[in-house]
Amino acid sequence: MNLSISVEDKRQFITWFLAHHDIKTRESVWLLNYLISNDKILDRVHFVERAHYCPRAIIIATEELVDFQYYTGGLHIQDAEKAFHDVRLHDGAIYMEIKMPQAMTNPYYVAVLETHHYGPEEPKKHYGAAEEAAALALDYSVKQLLVALDEALDHGDKERFLQLSKQYEQLKS
Repeated sequence: MNLSISVEDKRQFITWFLAHHDIKTRESVWLLNYLISNDKILDRVHFVERAHYCPRAIIIATEELVDFQYYTGGLHIQDAEKAFHDVRLHDGAIYMEIKMPQAMTNPYYVAVLETHHYGPEEPKKHYGAAEEAAALALDYSVKQLLVALDEALDHGDKERFLQLSKQYEQLKS
């Protein structure tokens, strides 16, 4: 899931997101509209989970108390207008997290989702032989599901994608 994501796929997702979700702050809407109108900047946007660990991150939420957050240079800013100007004036990667209901079952979102190497790694757990075998089996199942999800996306098979997304959510919880 960490392939090069096209600008057009990112534009499609943002357009879908704007059409299907109410965003509380108009500045967040302005920022997203600006991104879809500017290929150069949109190319630098990477949709990720746990964006707050990234050096320059925007988090937009649809159903949380804080609907906009911007992280840059160790600062945490909740003013979308300041973020807009920073994004416009400075080069470099922009990591964006969209928090919305059932995000992992949304084909538009999953199609643009990437991974990043910032932040702490998930802690390693120490298991006995049986637990380690079960953990390895779960890891294998998750990897197989991710491959199958990619194939479903590649073939445009929405039903299979939704079915596999539900399985993925069950395995991850």
